[in-house]
Order: sequence, then C-alpha cells, then structure tokens
Amino acid sequence: MFNKNKSVLLKKKWRWIQDASSANNKNKQHQCNMCGKMYLRRRSLWRHKHYECGKSAMFKCPFCPYRAKQKTNVNQHVIYTHTISPYWRWIQDASPANNKDKPHQCNMCGKMYLRHRSLWRHKRYECGKPAMFKCPFCQYRAKQKIHVKQHVLHTHRNAVITNYTLCY
Repeated sequence: MFNKNKSVLLKKKWRWIQDASSANNKNKQHQCNMCGKMYLRRRSLWRHKHYECGKSAMFKCPFCPYRAKQKTNVNQHVIYTHTISPYWRWIQDASPANNKDKPHQCNMCGKMYLRHRSLWRHKRYECGKPAMFKCPFCQYRAKQKIHVKQHVLHTHRNAVITNYTLCY
C-alpha cells in the first residue's frame, strides 16, 4: 500500500544522503566551516549546522530510548519499528493467493514468495524451526519478530506505552 507521507520522508532523506555524500563534491558549493562537509543546497548546510555538526542527538522516539540528530529519522524509526503496516507485505508474500506471481519457492516446504528476501527469511527463521521469538508479557511465541510486535501492539497495548519493549 502506498503511503504519501512515507514516500516524502524517504525522498527527503535520500536527498540529504546525496547532499552529504562526498562522492561528487565538485558540484557542491556550501561547506561547513566546522567539519568540512559539503552540500549542494544551502538549506542542507543550515540543517547540518543547527542539528548535526558537533551536537548530540536531540530528537527522541516517544516509544523507546532511540535518539537521532534529525526529526525525520525518528519519524522513520517510529514508522518502521513501532507500526505494523510496513510489514504487511511480508504477510502478503506468504499468502497462498496469486502463487503464479511468486517466483521464489522454498525447496523444503513449497511455500512461495514474491521477494527473494522473504524466502531467505523463511528458510533462515521459519522452515522446520521452532518459534524463537517470545512475547515479553506472556507465553506467546512466533517465528518472526514482527509477529511478536503485532501481538504486543494488539494484546498488550497499555504495556507498550510504559515499557520499552519494541526496539529489539
């Protein structure tokens, strides 16, 4: 499912990564006078000076101890660590519907996946193996860490706010 906000965050982060990379400094006109990093855009240099250069991480995740120098990095952390929506693609990969569109098949059990990474994860953590991830609040076990996270978010919602359990 396409999420415009996530896409904008990723595009902005990618632009900043491109700006901060030192691979192509000849086109970069804005240089930090403290550390020497060069940027294509003046705005990127301003952000670097005000939030990053020589400073500790000032933005904090509201759910766990994670900290970052950029607010967008905390936002992405929350999206990918504390929500379950990005992980639905893994669940969709394992669904039996549309197997003809899934080119990656497990040679042990026959499950089919859309992405090679999903097949790799299945072989490494799931196929023929006991559930190795345990809920910190009850006896629930799962073969994937994300399934425990989903369980915690749905079953132990109040405990998530008071305990820092979702950043493994």
